[in-house]
Amino acid sequence: MKCYEGLSIFRVCYTPALISLGISLRTPLPFLPSGPRTGFNPSSVLILGGSSAVCAAAIQFLRLAIPEYTILVTALQKHHNHLSTLGPTMTLDRSPLPASLISDVKATTPCSFRVDAIIDTIGAGSTERWIFDALSEKGAKRYAQVWTGDEEIEVPEGVD
Repeated sequence: MKCYEGLSIFRVCYTPALISLGISLRTPLPFLPSGPRTGFNPSSVLILGGSSAVCAAAIQFLRLAIPEYTILVTALQKHHNHLSTLGPTMTLDRSPLPASLISDVKATTPCSFRVDAIIDTIGAGSTERWIFDALSEKGAKRYAQVWTGDEEIEVPEGVD
C-alpha cells in the first residue's frame, strides 16, 4: 500500500511539474534517462503558488535541469522558510500589490529584465492578469499553466 500511495503522490505532484517544464516550456531535462537534452533555456523563471506541491517539484526539477537558473517563487510569508530549503533563488511575498511584486521580480532577475517564463501552478493568470507584466519584454515570454479545472487561461499576445 505504501508503494501505491507514493506512486499516487508522484503522479499528483511531480508529473504536472515535469509536463510544465518538458512539454509546455520545452526545457531540457537531462536528469531523466530519456529526457530532452536541448530546448528552451530561460535565464529566469517565476513560479506562482509556492506552497503547492507542484511548485515544490518544479523548483527541484529546475535546479536539477540547469543549476544556474534564477528561480523566483511566490508564496505567503509563512511558507518562505520551508521553500528556501528547496532551492529557489528567492521567495517573493505573494500578498503585496501587483506593482510591488513586479518590481521585486525586476530587482532580482539578471540585468533587471524580469523573467523569461512563468509556471502558474494556481491558475492566477485567469484573474490576476498583471502577472504577465513579470515577463521580460526582450525574452521568450513563455507561460505554463498547470490546469486547475478552470478554463484554459488566455495569454496576452506575444506570450507562448
